[in-house]
This record gives sequence, structure tokens and C-alpha cells, in this order.
Amino acid sequence: MNPNISVPRAKLLRAEARSALQGQVWLSVLVTFLATLLGGQVTTPAFPGIDIEIELPDASVSLPDEMYQWLTTVFENLPAAVETYLRAAWPMLVFVISVASALSLLHFLLGGCIRLGLARFRLLLIDGEQPTVGTLFFGFNRLFFKALALHVLRSLFIFLWSLLFIIPGLIAAYRYAMADYALCENPEMGVRDALRESSRMMQGNKWKLFCLELSFIGWHILSIFTFGVGQLFLAPYVGQAVAAFYHHVSGRAAVREMVEGLAEISEGL
Repeated sequence: MNPNISVPRAKLLRAEARSALQGQVWLSVLVTFLATLLGGQVTTPAFPGIDIEIELPDASVSLPDEMYQWLTTVFENLPAAVETYLRAAWPMLVFVISVASALSLLHFLLGGCIRLGLARFRLLLIDGEQPTVGTLFFGFNRLFFKALALHVLRSLFIFLWSLLFIIPGLIAAYRYAMADYALCENPEMGVRDALRESSRMMQGNKWKLFCLELSFIGWHILSIFTFGVGQLFLAPYVGQAVAAFYHHVSGRAAVREMVEGLAEISEGL
């Protein structure tokens, strides 16, 4: 970790994200939605779900005898009914499974390049520029295979670390969280170099990124009550905050402040 680079607290990063999104909310929502459809809206691991178990009473005790006998008969014939249904619906099931497999493969193939375009889109917002929907596809000309290789290698490394239980996999996910931004800003960089650069930047900063994402937990809970609609607006907000995190951890913010300071000095001369 570079001792000269400090990352602001989550509150300030969220404020920077809101500032970058000002006047660009609907465009960011659209781009993030398209990225999700194309398999590119992937963040670091979210928080574990909550499993609720409901223990039902014994049917033989709580149900009337006639209903209990009827249910017993139905469940006895269920395997034969399921087999008949599967035989009739087998062509449709094969079609649905084939389409789902093809879409999953397409998501994986396109996901790396879409993530790269989404990173560029968010960095342009931070720089005060005007990205477009087309920014999402900027990497398809020259960086498609490099982005795909980055996607494959990162997924493989995270999977291998996950074999040592969940925590090492989470740490690996945060270690390589900045690789897309690094490759986006340095297209000539190799895939392994992008992963190493992300690992370097995240040394001592993984916990800070985790805390930043954790600071949105209240919004995640509130979005549950909107039946997912709230996520359309929350996802760009979270993603922009992560981009602001990269803006600082990579040293871009420090360089920008230095350039602006020199410009002010030159104007005063």
C-alpha cells in the first residue's frame, strides 16, 4: 500500500458518487441495466442471505381424516404423475435448458468486455465528462479477448481460493476488484499485470472497500420493499462509489488535485 495515498471514508465516497451522478442518473440507470442484461454488472460478493425455516405441524394430527386420506393417495400417485408430465414436457424442457445454457455462455463471453466498458463509463463520470451508452462497448474493438482472459483468470483464482472455504474466496474477490479499472485506464497492460496492479492497490484497502459496500446495507434492505425496482437506482449508486474508491486508491485523485493546484498557481502568476 502506498503510504502517500489515503482513501476517504465511506461517507465521502458516497458523496463523490452522488456528485458524479448529478444530471446523469437516468443514463447511469440505463447503462447499468444494459450491463446487467449482458452479464457485466458484477460486484464483489454481497452479503449472505437469511434462511428462514418454518416448521409445519404434523398433517396426520391437524387435518381431518378424509383430507388426510385424500392427500396420502395423491402423494402416492405423485411419482407416476411427475414421470408422465416429464415425458410430455421433455422437448420443451430440453429447449429451455439449451436456451438458458446458451445465454449463460453468452453472458460469460461478453461479461468481461462489458465490465470494462462499465468501468470506463463510471470513470468518465468522475472526470466530469459526458459518456454515452456506446461507452459500454468501447472495449469490443481492441480489448475483447484481453477482457475475456481477465474475466476467466479472475474467476478461476477466486474459485480456487474459495475451495479453502468462503473467507479466502471473499478476500480474493476484493483483491482483484480493481482489475477492470486498471485495464480500462491502461489498455496496453497485460492481463496478469492488471491483476497484480489490483492486488497492489488493494493491499491494506480490502477492508475499506468492504466497509464502503457495507454502508449501503440500509438501502439494500429498503429496496426489498420495492420488489426490486429500487435496485435499478441503487446499483449505479454503489458502482459509482466503487469507482470513486478506485479514483483514490489508484492515485488518480492525488494527481488530479496536484494538476488543479498547479493550474491555480499558474493563473495567479
